[in-house]
Amino acid sequence: MELNMSRSLSVLLFAAAFLLTPAGSAVATDPEPAAGQELTALERQLNSQYGPEFLPRLKALGVAPKDYLYASRLTLVGIQKVQENDFQDARFLLEKAYSIVPSPNLLYWIGMTHLGLEDTVRARAFFLRFLSESATWKLTAIKPDLLAATRTEIARLEKVLPRLKLSVSHAEAKVYLDGEFVGQTPMADPIYLTQGPHQLIVIKAGFARHAARINLTGAGRTTLLTVTLYTEIEHIRRTKVFRETEASRVEAQRRYLETRRRMAIDAQRRRATYAKWANITLISGAVLATASLTFGILMMHYDDNVEGAPPDTPWTQISADQEKADFFRTTTIAALGATLLSLGVSTWFTQLAIPPRSALRNVSVMPLASPSTVGFTVSFGF
Repeated sequence: MELNMSRSLSVLLFAAAFLLTPAGSAVATDPEPAAGQELTALERQLNSQYGPEFLPRLKALGVAPKDYLYASRLTLVGIQKVQENDFQDARFLLEKAYSIVPSPNLLYWIGMTHLGLEDTVRARAFFLRFLSESATWKLTAIKPDLLAATRTEIARLEKVLPRLKLSVSHAEAKVYLDGEFVGQTPMADPIYLTQGPHQLIVIKAGFARHAARINLTGAGRTTLLTVTLYTEIEHIRRTKVFRETEASRVEAQRRYLETRRRMAIDAQRRRATYAKWANITLISGAVLATASLTFGILMMHYDDNVEGAPPDTPWTQISADQEKADFFRTTTIAALGATLLSLGVSTWFTQLAIPPRSALRNVSVMPLASPSTVGFTVSFGF
């Protein structure tokens, strides 16, 4: 029974040998087991197949022999699926095998599945990973012809894939393409993408999120794109809504200033009119004051004639002077009242003609007339 198991393992491991080729030459003899430790049939078979260095290296990877055997079976079935053009199932099996044994050879075959699914960008990425991880892989050997074929395939893909050369205004910004993280700025190497539209997102803390729709055309063509990141305030200032609102604010402010200018001109014109009427009424008051003074002098003259007449003077001789004195007394009082009215109106117009001052508030000048006082009252408040 043990012999049949060994033969089955030999057949399986031989079938997987072209994928997981050992790093050293195979030896036919098993190494001496450690004291108190006996190798299992599978371990003896692996030693016989790959040499004495295989098991320690496998253990260093944290992989048990039975898991290695399981990964080999998954690999065989996955490669068979690739040959049958069943790339979805092949990719699933090969990725499962890689999660158990991270062999670079599996990366090559995973890249082939993406190539079969026409996902050339991911195929190129897996081929590059295959070349990178092959340099440090020690468990099994990497065939030189497989490396050469991979380099040829990468060169072919890079001739047909368009490239995006991205330049971002700030460093350490995260770049996403079609929802996948592709790196942080600055990005020295171009990004290989498929032809057609792509969604670009650039994110950095403290700055507004930059999102753009780009369209790449032309096989092997390099597209240069410069992205400028703005702070949240700068970004808001650049939005259409902000620009329209700012334009409305500026227009409203312009109309407000224009209205104030027109109101100031109208107020200046009104003050000029008030000043003109203040002068007119002041001149009228001066004329009336002169007339009242003249009438007062005439009244006093005729009163003196009446009062200075001898006692035996007939009334008929002084009645005319008395009538004139009464007339001029009445006209003097009327002229004096008109004078005060003119001066009051002139004062009112003068007050209206004075420009408003910021230092004084509620300033008023009013004429004052009483039985014992004639003049003006001035009141103001701060």
